[in-house]
Amino acid sequence: MIKNKLIVAERAQFLRRNGFSHRQISKKLSIAIGTAFLLTKGINLSYVQHIDLLRKSGTFKLPHKKRVLWGQLARHKIKHTQISLIKIVKEFYLKNGRIPTKQELSRYNGAFRRVFGSWNKGIAAANYKPNPEMFTHKFIAKDGHACDSLSKQIVHERGIFYPNQKLFKTDFYVDKKYWIEFLGLKGVVKKYDLLYERKKQIAKENGIEIVELYPGDLFPRNQLGQRLGFLVQ
Repeated sequence: MIKNKLIVAERAQFLRRNGFSHRQISKKLSIAIGTAFLLTKGINLSYVQHIDLLRKSGTFKLPHKKRVLWGQLARHKIKHTQISLIKIVKEFYLKNGRIPTKQELSRYNGAFRRVFGSWNKGIAAANYKPNPEMFTHKFIAKDGHACDSLSKQIVHERGIFYPNQKLFKTDFYVDKKYWIEFLGLKGVVKKYDLLYERKKQIAKENGIEIVELYPGDLFPRNQLGQRLGFLVQ
C-alpha cells in the first residue's frame, strides 16, 4: 500500500512539473483534487504553463496586441533545448528506474525530433541505451539458424481491427489467431485503461484471448523470446 502511494505521488509530481493542473492530475490518477494539491505542494507552474492551461480551457482572453505579444513570447519560451530534454529523461529514469517509452513522453516527441533528429537519438544523448523495438533481437529459427529478429520467425500483421467493429485495433496479429497488445501506458493513463477494458470486452465476445506484453518484457532485459516462444515452437 505504501509503495502504491509513493508511485501515485511520484506520478502526480511528474505531471505537475510538466504543466498539468490539479484537476487534470486528479482525473488522470483517479484521486481527489485535494489529494493532487497536497501531493504536488510546492511545485508551481511556470508563467508559460499557466497561460497554456488558460488557453486550453477557453478562459484566456487578452486584447489583440497582448495576444500578439504572447504568441511571440511563446514561440521563444516553449521551445526545449538539449539540456531541458535530457533533464526530462534523467528525471524519469531516477523516478522509475528505467528510461521512458516514446508513448509515455509523447508530448515531447516533436521537441525530440526537432532538437535531436529522433526520439532514440535524444535518449542516446542522455547517455542511455534506447529501448529495443518490438521483434528486433537475435533469435534461433526452427531449423536452428540465427535470425536477425523475432519477426523473421513470426509472421505478423499490425493494425488489424477487432471483429465486428471499426474502432479498436490490435498491436500485432500473429498466425491469424493470436492478438498481441503492448500495454505501455496501462496503469498510468486512466483513459488508456478504459479503452483497453473495452478491447478486452470485444475480445471476450468474439472468443479471442489477448496476449499481453508490458515494458518490463522489453527492458531493461529483453524477454520476448520467453514471452512469445510458444509462437515459434
